[in-house]
Amino acid sequence: MKTTVLHLAIRETQKVMSLRLTQTVICAVAIVLGIAGPFGTEDVMRLVPRIVYWLVVSQITFASGTFVSELVQSCRLSSRLPAPLMSGLTGLAIGVVICAEIFLINLGLFGISPLEAGYALPLLLNVLVVAVVVSVAISLAVQAFKDKQAPQPQEAAPQTAAHPKLVERLPFDKRGALISLSVNDHYVDVTTTKGTEMLLMRLADAIGEAGHGLQVHRSHWVSTDHIASVTRDGAKAVIKTSDGRDIPVSRTYVPKLKEAGFLP
Repeated sequence: MKTTVLHLAIRETQKVMSLRLTQTVICAVAIVLGIAGPFGTEDVMRLVPRIVYWLVVSQITFASGTFVSELVQSCRLSSRLPAPLMSGLTGLAIGVVICAEIFLINLGLFGISPLEAGYALPLLLNVLVVAVVVSVAISLAVQAFKDKQAPQPQEAAPQTAAHPKLVERLPFDKRGALISLSVNDHYVDVTTTKGTEMLLMRLADAIGEAGHGLQVHRSHWVSTDHIASVTRDGAKAVIKTSDGRDIPVSRTYVPKLKEAGFLP
């Protein structure tokens, strides 16, 4: 698996785990599980240690589940299978990883071996079923939300005209008018009037889907509709975009700005 895909999965996992909502949900789940004491934890631990146990388990399994989900969704197969089926496979992968983690945690804390009769199989089946059901349910809910937010047929034509193909790759809350593209390590920072999102792709491929604009640097592309001003900087130049950012123009691309009428 490519390092860039691993990097993206790690970055997204860190992003999700740093959210206050994520931590609030994890703590709430840990408290409920701690009070309920499922899987025999009520028999071997008092209330407070039990809540701490479930808090640790919830943190580890939620992070690993997010990581596995990002890896699975990044594979080529994800674009070829129906979303519910892909979500089911994602749930299975998450369930296997989470179950392995629980086995290791219980082995370390309580000395319970995964090979112990009557322990491993029920836990594995329970975790797999829950993981698949939750994964598919989330997928269907997200798809329903997207369908609800999608424009009506009469609005489809202007939406397609306003949004080039690249913008359709972005989350719905970032789908505005395209302003610029900038290389960021192995990613491309796609900036629209709604914000900036990182996409794992080459700048050349992003430019091919960007529509009307100019590449002004080996690492930058700008929409001509959002060039507020251009100033010379010796043999180079600097573009001021409509959102107030400065984008450098290398001397190689200065003639293109002249041809487009942005420089005398």
